[in-house]
Amino acid sequence: MRSVVSTILMLMVLGCAASSTKVPVMSEAQFVMPSLTLLEGSSRTQEKSGVRIETETPTFKAVKMYRLLYSPKFTPLQLAGSRNYELRMEPWYAVSPQELELKIRMTNLLDHVLKLSGTVVAVQLDGRMVDIKPEGLSKVKLGFVLPQQTLEFSLSLEKAIQSSEQCVVTFSIYEIVTKTDAAGNATERTSFTWEYAYKTDAVRRSDEVRIQKVYTTPQEVASRHGGTGLWSQLPSK
Repeated sequence: MRSVVSTILMLMVLGCAASSTKVPVMSEAQFVMPSLTLLEGSSRTQEKSGVRIETETPTFKAVKMYRLLYSPKFTPLQLAGSRNYELRMEPWYAVSPQELELKIRMTNLLDHVLKLSGTVVAVQLDGRMVDIKPEGLSKVKLGFVLPQQTLEFSLSLEKAIQSSEQCVVTFSIYEIVTKTDAAGNATERTSFTWEYAYKTDAVRRSDEVRIQKVYTTPQEVASRHGGTGLWSQLPSK
């Protein structure tokens, strides 16, 4: 009889140990990753008629974030309004940066001031003109570059490219006056163009969901985690 009881107790202990084994809960995140590739025949650095322009495009990356969802659970005993909650931190991914931007360094190698008034800046998607944010344009339209000095500015699209689009992005700077006659009239205008292939790829990533059990009040949950029953964002640690 004693051996039977011992066997039962051993089985109960083993059963408890097995049931306490943590099985990871996984979550699959899906997002769209863009890329921008310089087309053959274009060069990041171009030098013409005493003007050198260097360009830099963004490197897109996926940044892991967490959504927090909490839900009330069965609570046999509630003290001072506290109850059981389950907190779930589910990973998701944000793409950074969120906008398409071209950084430009324009160096004046001439022996006179390079005046940019009248210069035209344009961005096209498959030959279709798109609006540029005014911050970068103002630096060009009102700017000048002293001899052997560099002007830095950025060109950003007013509206983001749709995530499903695949297109050729063309950045152009037209009609920089690089030579003038004795009266100051332009005798030479120089233009620069860069072409990039823009595309997106669907990405899937599987990550473990962090689950935590807490015993607290609804007010504390709401104040710490953004409002009862709502999703909130937390940075990855």
